[in-house]
Amino acid sequence: MKIFTYSVIAVVLVVVIAGFWLIGSPLQERMRKFDERRLNDLQSLQSRIVEYWRTKGELPRDLVSLNDDISGFRIPKDPMSGQYYEYSVAAPETFSFCANFNLSSDQKMQQPSYPNVSKCSYGVKCVSMNEGQDVWAHGSGRVCFDRTIDKDIYKPYPQVSYPTGM
Repeated sequence: MKIFTYSVIAVVLVVVIAGFWLIGSPLQERMRKFDERRLNDLQSLQSRIVEYWRTKGELPRDLVSLNDDISGFRIPKDPMSGQYYEYSVAAPETFSFCANFNLSSDQKMQQPSYPNVSKCSYGVKCVSMNEGQDVWAHGSGRVCFDRTIDKDIYKPYPQVSYPTGM
């Protein structure tokens, strides 16, 4: 009877250890989820920045300019630190935003549940260090993404003037 009990305990331990080895620890999964949220936030911000540029003909000076009471959009914050993401304007159509990642995208891609990260879109040319590399690829730690709006794809909306005094 003791042999059976010990063998069951050994099998359970092997299964638990194999599970952690295959899918990672709960802490690593939590860090992966935070990074996934960061990427979603940055993609959402990129979309809003491009729409702002198309509407106003210029990039927003800061992320606060993207808050919209009508749609209810609020600037997302880093899910761990609660801080706003870094944003800066480098040229009339070029901007950059930064986030602090827990894991590199290579580490996360090894996880079977990690979704494919979409390529850069929304009429934005994305800078990638190596041709063919995912433009959302990142290392761990502070990473900045440089973007340039492609004016040939997303032209600013025509400005409409309304008569005054009505």
